[in-house]
Amino acid sequence: MGDPLLHCVFFRRKAEVGDKALLALYGAFDHFVNGFDGASDFRAGPNESPEGLHHGFRDGFVITFDSPEARDRYLEDPDHKALGARLVEMIAGTADGLLVFDMAL
Repeated sequence: MGDPLLHCVFFRRKAEVGDKALLALYGAFDHFVNGFDGASDFRAGPNESPEGLHHGFRDGFVITFDSPEARDRYLEDPDHKALGARLVEMIAGTADGLLVFDMAL
């Protein structure tokens, strides 16, 4: 098994998507991740950087995985795919409004 990694997801939210809908999605991700073998943490929230270099990516979340293999199982899980589809509906510009970055820890 490989080293732990941080799965980072940043996105540009559609203007019509309110905080309540976003928090509901985060809650669903949190519930799923916390029951997923190989995932140890879920954190979500708005960009708090004062630098102004977000390029419109104002919302995001991170998941800590025990290994790349755990991340790969997560990516193929039907519940992840369903949650991902809900997220895509909230994103401005579809795939152009989404940034995924996986970093070894």
